[in-house]
Amino acid sequence: SESALQPKSFDPRRTNAEGIDLIRAEVLVCHIAAVKLIPRLGQELAHVNDHAELLDSILSQRSLTAVFQPIIEFAGGRVFGYEGLIRGPADTPLHLPTHLFKTAEALGRLAELEQMCRHVVLESFVAQQLPGRLFLTISPECLLLRDFRDGETLRLIRRLDLNPSRVIIELTENKPIYDYNLLREAARHYRGMGFEIAIDDLGEGFSSLRLWSELRPEF
Repeated sequence: SESALQPKSFDPRRTNAEGIDLIRAEVLVCHIAAVKLIPRLGQELAHVNDHAELLDSILSQRSLTAVFQPIIEFAGGRVFGYEGLIRGPADTPLHLPTHLFKTAEALGRLAELEQMCRHVVLESFVAQQLPGRLFLTISPECLLLRDFRDGETLRLIRRLDLNPSRVIIELTENKPIYDYNLLREAARHYRGMGFEIAIDDLGEGFSSLRLWSELRPEF
């Protein structure tokens, strides 16, 4: 009909009311989300704070244990080397490495923990007289730290009378990498020291073909 073709009259009061209702609805949704999120954040913060003293004790007493996972060659089935893994004190909340490293990162002590882990793994590898190569797990963030670049780990390896060519730096990626140029330069620096490079779990998490193409790892 003709009346159906007539444009609807514009009512600014109705339009404003609808806009206000929409804003109120969005505010309500944000409020509900915040109400659900805040207790969870509080619990996580309390969780980290509860473990701060335990982490401090672990680092001060070097209460870490190295375990070694054999890496087997498909052809022939011989042991090519071992991946050095770390465990916190048994029967504690920080026994598993995921909890241990997450807590250390939240407390700003990740680099300190990683450095101690490297020492414990290297010393245990030599003490157990394990054959083959050692895959030494390191995060890209710590790989770029000055103490590592200045050869602190290399000095320990030589002090333990371990040939650097037996040690493979295995990068484990828990965060996205933004500065590939710096990481590529760091890899070149460590290769110059005699190390080879491996990427842990390529294709999982943040690891990608971009990382592989930039670093060209030996493993």
